[in-house]
Amino acid sequence: MNAAAVAADLARFVHPEQVTELRALSVGGPGRTFSGWFDGAHLLDMARNALALTRQAAGVYFVPNPVHPAVAAKRMNVVLNVPKGFRLTHDEDVLERRYLMVDMDPRRLHLDDPASDDQKCPTTARELAFAKRTADRYVRPFLRALGFAEPVVMCSGNGVHLVYRYSAPLPTAAWGTLADPIAETLRALSDRFTCYGVSIDADTYTPSRMLKVPGTIVRKGEATRSRPHRLARIIEVPDGWREPDAPPAAPPGGAEPAEHHQPDGRVETAGQGRTPRRVSRDDPRLFDGGERSPAVH
Repeated sequence: MNAAAVAADLARFVHPEQVTELRALSVGGPGRTFSGWFDGAHLLDMARNALALTRQAAGVYFVPNPVHPAVAAKRMNVVLNVPKGFRLTHDEDVLERRYLMVDMDPRRLHLDDPASDDQKCPTTARELAFAKRTADRYVRPFLRALGFAEPVVMCSGNGVHLVYRYSAPLPTAAWGTLADPIAETLRALSDRFTCYGVSIDADTYTPSRMLKVPGTIVRKGEATRSRPHRLARIIEVPDGWREPDAPPAAPPGGAEPAEHHQPDGRVETAGQGRTPRRVSRDDPRLFDGGERSPAVH
């Protein structure tokens, strides 16, 4: 992905008037963090920084909920190394919660080595496909019955994220309490659908919860042929989701965007989120392919 495509994906979450934090972990080595805040008018700059950092980082993240501008004033639209004691975005720095983020993490089964129980390595394509199938067959219908619209579906590199948008943002005052609807929903999902093959994180209700930047590489554990490092990316964008305000622009005259068939079986539509329209949702090819060095434009 190039910077324009990454900026377009970020614009699906970050509104023009919104402030977000970009954070890269373990840049060039453990414990080295880079961070900066960006407003919605500078998402292309944010994307360029994310693609530059992903070449050496273990993971590159952003805060989808809006951050108070006063927090960002000390480092706006620039990314720098984080010194010891430097304050990053905390839960109390978030203005409101706009999203329910469902994090589905596949269990690493190690069928080739039954004695191993290493859960910190990359997932296989089939483990990821199982998480996606669980999301499609059970989690999404359950939330649909509760009145949720369809989510943005993301590959987090080693798992599946379902990102639901609230029509009316929730205040941050009650987060984490028994009266918190996000925490209550996540607990219900975790209790109902966590199984041997996949777990649902019940703790993603915090206001400053981050998502991986689409188009950046996720380096968790040692990569192998069957367990490669992958790009975080958007798999599906539902009809009616907020259209990105960042480039690239829609084709003139309402023409149908061109489709590009990728080596891993995906179909990419220029200027839009990735949609696996020609690949079965259960097909492991959705997650084949490992680390690719992104170009920075």
